[in-house]
Amino acid sequence: MRKGETIKVYNDTDSGRGRGVDCSIVDIDHAARKVWVRFPTNQVLEMTWHARRNVYTGRMARMEFTADSTTS
Repeated sequence: MRKGETIKVYNDTDSGRGRGVDCSIVDIDHAARKVWVRFPTNQVLEMTWHARRNVYTGRMARMEFTADSTTS
């Protein structure tokens, strides 16, 4: 994952992870294991790495979003 790259972010309640939103990576903090992504609506979401689930997760408007490190 690199800054400026596009990744697919999924709503965690979406069963089967069928649909996702393409978001660009705004910033990455490898030491804190955090990624900031920008939605097409120009909102920025902070996502934190969860090793047990092997995904980045973030919450916005009472919804949880996920993205794995291999998503592109």
